[in-house]
Amino acid sequence: MPGFIGGSSSGGGTGGEISFPKEFIDPVTKFRVSEPENLIDTDFEYGLQPTKWETLELINNTPSFFSKSGDTTIPNISSITTITGSREITVTTSLDHGLSVGTPITVTGTKSLTADGSYIINSIPTARTFTYLAKENQFQTASIEDLYTGIATGEFFQGSQIKISDARGVETDAQATSTLTVKTDSPHGFGVNTPFYFLNLNSSITLEFDSTNTEAKSFDSSNSATARTFDGSNTVGAFSVDFSNRAASSGTSVASSVSAVDTVADTITVSHSTENFSGRLLATPLQYNVVASSGYFLTNPRGVVYLKTTAGLGTSTSTFQVSATPDGTAIDISSNMSGIFQLADLVARFSGSNLDPDDQVVTTLTTGEAKEFDGDNSGSQTFTVSSITGLGNITLNAATNWTEGQMVLYSTTGTPATSLTNDTTYWVTALNAQTNLINISDSPGGATITTISGGTGTQTFTSVSVSLDREILAVPGHNFQEADMVLYQYPAGGKLGITGDGSDKDYFFIKRVYDATHIQLTRVKGFTLDGTSEARAAVSAQAIKEINPAATDGSYWIKPTGSSTAYLTYCNFSIESGGWTQVMKLSSNTLLTNNLPGATANQTSAGAGVTFGPHWDGWLWNTEAQYTTLFPLVNNSNFTDIDSFSPLFHSLAFNDIMVISINDTSRRVGWRHNATILNLRSVTGGTNQTTYGDQWLFPNVVQEEYSWVRRLQTVASVAQFQSQVPTVYGFKILSDRANNYGSINSYITGGYTTNTSSGVTGHGVSMIGMGGTSNTGGRWGGGIGFTYTANSQWRAHGHFWNQGVSSGGASNRTFTGLAVFVR
Repeated sequence: MPGFIGGSSSGGGTGGEISFPKEFIDPVTKFRVSEPENLIDTDFEYGLQPTKWETLELINNTPSFFSKSGDTTIPNISSITTITGSREITVTTSLDHGLSVGTPITVTGTKSLTADGSYIINSIPTARTFTYLAKENQFQTASIEDLYTGIATGEFFQGSQIKISDARGVETDAQATSTLTVKTDSPHGFGVNTPFYFLNLNSSITLEFDSTNTEAKSFDSSNSATARTFDGSNTVGAFSVDFSNRAASSGTSVASSVSAVDTVADTITVSHSTENFSGRLLATPLQYNVVASSGYFLTNPRGVVYLKTTAGLGTSTSTFQVSATPDGTAIDISSNMSGIFQLADLVARFSGSNLDPDDQVVTTLTTGEAKEFDGDNSGSQTFTVSSITGLGNITLNAATNWTEGQMVLYSTTGTPATSLTNDTTYWVTALNAQTNLINISDSPGGATITTISGGTGTQTFTSVSVSLDREILAVPGHNFQEADMVLYQYPAGGKLGITGDGSDKDYFFIKRVYDATHIQLTRVKGFTLDGTSEARAAVSAQAIKEINPAATDGSYWIKPTGSSTAYLTYCNFSIESGGWTQVMKLSSNTLLTNNLPGATANQTSAGAGVTFGPHWDGWLWNTEAQYTTLFPLVNNSNFTDIDSFSPLFHSLAFNDIMVISINDTSRRVGWRHNATILNLRSVTGGTNQTTYGDQWLFPNVVQEEYSWVRRLQTVASVAQFQSQVPTVYGFKILSDRANNYGSINSYITGGYTTNTSSGVTGHGVSMIGMGGTSNTGGRWGGGIGFTYTANSQWRAHGHFWNQGVSSGGASNRTFTGLAVFVR
């Protein structure tokens, strides 16, 4: 074989060199082993070479990127994980990977075919993790790394990019979920669903500017904006979800918690606290928020379902099947779950939405007869006030033809008369022998205003048919009913301020029908919740007061927020600013037997013999059926001296509380809690904690005089002791402080803990009452549901320091009838 071998023959010389003739060397200086057909063969005849021909990625038949490391995978990969329902794949390395967003990668050999392929790095959450978006949403959360999994990095070819227009490269339509429009300098050749990538997106930002220089605009002149990637394949849809758009009017505090499931019977069991499902019909909608490990509720963790079965519905627990649609197939329960269900009363129910014939609804829509009236007040008459005398007698400059009930608008160029307001509507109340003399009221059919006097400037009264200030129309013979929907087509000058659009007509609801002529309109559908009927039940007396400041004491229908039942309840609007809802009454007759039998430690007692005592089980009641076992519910609809105990006890939230003597309402005490209390049950039988009041409301006396035996009506000869000072009041309240009477914890429903009394106890503790943080002799502390030292039980009593529980009254009686109100 011809050749040359050279080298030094002397010791210590350099190594030798072997040279071969050109017949054995190919054009890229590799050792030839076969005769090549063409130049391309030189890249492949020796095995895989890291050149541009290897791992070439085409997009729309255009070279895009190539592997820069051959098939060599990224080192130190520790995991590749997917997320159910997401395209995002997370790659974790055991050492820092040194990669960046936008780097091309080729993924091969994973356990998910839709995760293999060529992608770019989407995000770098940490120095040892990066993510990319797979071709499709993954069907499970799992690790997809396999024995032959590899991830190779690449680079983009120069010249493979498409240049974006300098003038208007990328534009947005500025919507919340925006659409980007990309303009290129040359034809892009893309088709629908062609993937592409934005790189080095730092072109100029174009803004329209105000050529009048009345408003400044700022922009990033440094072009330092960080590049972002997005899903150009349009396989991920983006949408906004308002999670506050609830299907239930009440909060989750009334919801029922999941206690068990049956994966064979496909049933769910919930435990009720405030709200219950008793008596609910098939297809009643339920809102839910649960956590499940598989099945329907894994992929739909929150939403609305419908009752499929009703036989297992109860007041304390309910067991039922549900369906995704009314009268649909029962949902398969395939795993355990936790969470809540509650009545979805904001979900519309339509005719045929359930299987109960008693609840089927047939709706007939009827178009009523149009009623014409003087909507633009064009037929009005105006008269000038000559004088105002006596009990609101208004003399006008001429005789009128007005009748009783005529709506009139009062105006003046000066100061309004006493009891009147400028540009305000009033009503003629009486006909007088003098046809130019009128009396007026401030509402249709209201009482005559007798305190009108004075006024300056030119005072006038004008007959009108539309009251813009009170949103009342005079439509003779209208025949409308409250809550009717009406279409009001109004002329110029007759448009009500509550319409809010530029059309010549608008839909309203009848808010109030005063008489056969006068109606008041509103944009709010339904009845005014003023408590005057069960359908118009108010959430509280305070809510009634806000709607009708002139409301008077009496019986009203009350339906607390979250409750499904309304209760006829006595409400007081005349004492201490009004707005008081009655919850319970302890009659004078019941308080004749004040001292109760001893209780069994750590147990409650039931029955009429222990009502209102500290160990009575009534302090824990939370279903209507329990409240009807001793007293008729109607007893709480009046203020007579009989016992009552309303379900409002466990359902009505409040801040203020009043304890008042039934037979002498001048004898009362009241205080405020700054934080709203869920209900009376939650601070009495439902807890072992003390809840202190924050502000004493009434009467306005010094602390020593807060004592109930000095403020409320008592039986004869009761010791009139002052209260301990400093004085405290509220629920689960110690009568005083003495650190040796720990046994009281065992004899009060719900127990008592010293955590809220500085680690000490006292001689006694009451469910609702007052006491003090001292132990001065000759002082009193106590209240309703009072337990004293070692198992001494009382309905309404206290500790008379130096006298024990000796009140001085006959048979240790203390108080006459008491009522408890909240606000």
